[in-house]
Amino acid sequence: TVAEAVEMSGERRWLELFCGNGNLALALASRGHQIEAVEMDKLALQGLEVSLRQAKLAIPLHTQDVYLKAENLPEFAGRGLLVDPPRAGMREILQQMRHRGLPTELIYVSCFEESFLRDAAQLCALGFGLQSLEGVDQFPWSTHMEWVARFSRTRT
Repeated sequence: TVAEAVEMSGERRWLELFCGNGNLALALASRGHQIEAVEMDKLALQGLEVSLRQAKLAIPLHTQDVYLKAENLPEFAGRGLLVDPPRAGMREILQQMRHRGLPTELIYVSCFEESFLRDAAQLCALGFGLQSLEGVDQFPWSTHMEWVARFSRTRT
């Protein structure tokens, strides 16, 4: 679902925040997208490094806490931003966007509707429009849903 949203965006260059062990980054890099990935968990990044070597792929990786220290964000203006934030959402990151420039496209993966809705309203206030939203039932035995949203900057 994320790969489909990325393809629909038309963007080829992406920064992924909260990449974990790289499930999304690996899939996109294997499809020819230029990816840069950020994660604060060093063990998760070590797993991603092993997977990258096995797949013979190269992705610039950063070990940074961009959640609590959003000023550590790599530059995202001029490329797409892929995020799968913690349940609290992207509050500090959205504040940085107001001052540092905006990504061309934004794919937001969320497991927590409340923070997603709050962040979606902020993205709309920043000039993004919701292009698609799809629920993914990863755990059919539960009521839990993952949401994949694609936002594009609206043209004025």
